Amino acid sequence: MSADRGLVTTRRAAMGAEVEITSDATPTAIRTALAVVRRLEARWSRFLPGNELALLNAADGPAVARPSTARILEVALAGSRLTGGWFDPTRGADLRGAGYDRSLADGWSSPSAIADRHGGLHIDAKTGLVHIPAGAEIDLGGIAKGWAADVAAALLRRAGASYAGVAIGGDVRVCSETRVLVEVASPHDRSHRPALVALRDGGVAVSGPTKRRADDGRHHLIDPFTGRPSAHPRVAAVIAATAAGAEMIATAAAIAPLPDAVEIIRSLGATAWLVEPDGSVTTVGEPARYLIDPGWLEEPSHRQRSSREWTA
Repeated sequence: MSADRGLVTTRRAAMGAEVEITSDATPTAIRTALAVVRRLEARWSRFLPGNELALLNAADGPAVARPSTARILEVALAGSRLTGGWFDPTRGADLRGAGYDRSLADGWSSPSAIADRHGGLHIDAKTGLVHIPAGAEIDLGGIAKGWAADVAAALLRRAGASYAGVAIGGDVRVCSETRVLVEVASPHDRSHRPALVALRDGGVAVSGPTKRRADDGRHHLIDPFTGRPSAHPRVAAVIAATAAGAEMIATAAAIAPLPDAVEIIRSLGATAWLVEPDGSVTTVGEPARYLIDPGWLEEPSHRQRSSREWTA
């Protein structure tokens, strides 16, 4: 993220990724924002035994969640409905089954059995009572990073910052008085020139298979209708109103059939670039409104096409 205001950039490790905050906020406000991100990590990481998420997943029946946890679960369930189930926060067991049962910095585990399909996750907004049906496990993974970026950016703006840019593991939230440039890195090779988009208030997320795969090709993008890593995932770079929203849309668009992915993006008013395994790129929404430099999206192997090209 960049802006010509002599802004300060602070980087720390959290949520299994690098947290980058760029802002003109006070040092105290930035420390507070980082503390909030770490507190959410401690609450929602599925790699921390005994935290709130682990206790909810282990409960034999309904359990009471903190208000913030109940809220993110409500948003995640809404995201599942709005994407036709392609974004599914209840497939944690399938991630473990794929061997993603610890930070990928520690490598992949051996694959195991696939969880049965399930349904019926319910959150009572008034009481915070969460019912996770048998066989289901909540995984907040990417949406937790986007949510934390949204919360931290809002906190900095309330503290008086004219600009707050928060990036967590590729999910970015910008809250600014004027438009600023945001770098969107290639998920495959960070040595490629990043794409540049201009935002004033919004979120960016990129989802897709990366180089951090198991030796046999397994990856973290689970097809919620099979319980297995998606057979042909694409890269989805999405701009939406919030980082959490962009993350949910990008996750769904990375694995859904292309017509479904395009319809999801259109129906939610987002903008996206969908890069297929063969290198073809489908654009959806208003890319000209945001794109300043296409960077890796314009590599020679990429054939650009509008979503109108194949829907006409």
